[in-house]
Amino acid sequence: MPPYYIFLKSLMEHPDFDETTNLLADPKRVSDNLATDASPRTFEEHSRQFLGYPLNNQQGNKFREMLCTTDGLGQYFGQAILHRSTCDLHAADGRLLTDHLLDRNVMPIVKACGLDKKTGLIPDEDMQALPDLMNDCTDLGFHLMKVRNVINDPDKALEAAHQMAHVQNMAAKNGNVAIFLEPEFDRNNNRSSQENAALMTTTLRAMYEEILRLGVENHPWYLKTSYPTQGSQSTDKYDPFSSAEAYQNVLTDSELPEDLFIVQLSGGHTSVNARLLQQAVNIRQKTEGVWIPKRRAISTSYSRANLESPCQQMFPKKGAEPNVAAGQAEILRQGYLNRLAQDGKYSTHFEDTKMSFEEIWREVNPT
Repeated sequence: MPPYYIFLKSLMEHPDFDETTNLLADPKRVSDNLATDASPRTFEEHSRQFLGYPLNNQQGNKFREMLCTTDGLGQYFGQAILHRSTCDLHAADGRLLTDHLLDRNVMPIVKACGLDKKTGLIPDEDMQALPDLMNDCTDLGFHLMKVRNVINDPDKALEAAHQMAHVQNMAAKNGNVAIFLEPEFDRNNNRSSQENAALMTTTLRAMYEEILRLGVENHPWYLKTSYPTQGSQSTDKYDPFSSAEAYQNVLTDSELPEDLFIVQLSGGHTSVNARLLQQAVNIRQKTEGVWIPKRRAISTSYSRANLESPCQQMFPKKGAEPNVAAGQAEILRQGYLNRLAQDGKYSTHFEDTKMSFEEIWREVNPT
């Protein structure tokens, strides 16, 4: 029987802070994130890219409802990141989407803070408002947040690293929220994968050193960051195994704690390239033993790379009635493909949308 028919025990209600961090530390628990944290405006832009026309806010909410009410979702995604403006959305049955996630053993993560488009840093006003936002989220029963900045200028790397560390300091002072720190590395450059890996190493080391200086390393935190590939303007050949080697060097040279829970974002890569990178990193991790987290394989937090195909399946034609069942079948297929990449069993021909989940599962499990 294909594994998406296996139903997990419902969380039923929001776990408290200790229960939440214990769940994330459990090596048997699914660790991938479902990154559905685009703001309504950003989702409109993404849907234009996916479909050739934009979805309005009502359609965007229908898409979010489709994802959150997918039976079996927790088999492939342990957490779901939601934009803070969508955390109070209700499904057609009147229940909050976050309650539907918990029913499916998926913990909500609240995305916090905007970005200064010029610098890639979190604006001062958002940093100042963050402690109050943390209090608001914990009052509602949310104990996980994601905070991001983008390193698009190497001269801003140290500032970006310290900003992430100070977010961790705020979380430690709050005491009831754990942060997915996301220093994202902009691919819009002409650097090689080794040069981008060097920038990542410098930034992540500086972030962790500042966390140590502040004395908040023992408050639970998680890392969500990029793959060290060549820049989108580089003429270098795309090589996932070269990037996997560079990534292992980043993890070693930045001296991050070995038991750190790490998830990788797709960072603008296609679903194929993102999964090839994921597979290369995890294969190298298992065979080379260069840097092996104590808890689990390095997991994923893909946005466009996971959501493009479900969006296309749900909205096959402009003006047509949304096909919720097709969208839900496709998000499960996407989650299964991520799992195959973690296990070293992924093949690019599985990306053919004509191959159903069941057909892929039978090919991987011929007996």
